[in-house]
Amino acid sequence: MTAPSPSGPVTIPSLGNGVSKPISEEDTRHLLESVRAIALPDCGADCFVDWMGIRTRISMLPWAPIELAGTTSTALPIPDDAYRSEASEYAALALATNRAVDTLCIVEVGAGWAPWVVAGLVVAGREGLRGRGIAIEAHLEHAKWAITHAYDNGIEAELMTGTPTQIIDALRVSATEMQVIHAAGWIEKTYMSFPDVAAEDMRIDLLHVDVQGVEFELTSRVADSIQSHAVTMAIGTHSRLAEGQLQQFFLERGSTLAGFTVQDGLQLYENPFLLHHVKN
Repeated sequence: MTAPSPSGPVTIPSLGNGVSKPISEEDTRHLLESVRAIALPDCGADCFVDWMGIRTRISMLPWAPIELAGTTSTALPIPDDAYRSEASEYAALALATNRAVDTLCIVEVGAGWAPWVVAGLVVAGREGLRGRGIAIEAHLEHAKWAITHAYDNGIEAELMTGTPTQIIDALRVSATEMQVIHAAGWIEKTYMSFPDVAAEDMRIDLLHVDVQGVEFELTSRVADSIQSHAVTMAIGTHSRLAEGQLQQFFLERGSTLAGFTVQDGLQLYENPFLLHHVKN
């Protein structure tokens, strides 16, 4: 279970011109509290457990402070968690979870150890939601980390490899809650597709993209598919040029910039064309 929200889901006020007021610290804190775990699991000797109750195996993350292993924390990651990400990315996950109805679907491109898919599925389970997660990672060792991370948090996950056609065929018949795809999300010499399922099941509550500097090239080429299916999108950015390109491109297409950070670079977009289909 998660701690009850004191006044219901947070809504981010729109300025009416395609740009929203950036998420304030107060709103961020409220969002993060909405996905807090009441009881934290045992951390063991190797894992760090955060306020959401997510177990992260520190030994497989070379950049993470080794002192975190075998510890738990109830602190909110404001302004950041000191080892993984900033508050805005966590706010994106909370927004997607709060809005989900029946099913929470998360796609993570450039997933690494799939922290956002796993966290989303854990929270979804506590909220009584069905969970569907796809993590796309080109580095095989990191893709195996994602399987381990899922297992550490009680999530059934399947590693998929092969050609794009083979992977898509496997996705169509997979019954697991989470699929880890050993592949790169890109726009040339391949294609991105989804299983042939009902339109309502094609909605992606959170699309998380962090592909080390080519976020604009990737997302701009598949923008029609993104805006047809993704309600919320969090993009990690790696240069001021990419930040400007992404804002100019997606704001002109009607997406709403709900928040951003400049410390490491993150943009959080909401899709006004799909928001009316989710709960307020």
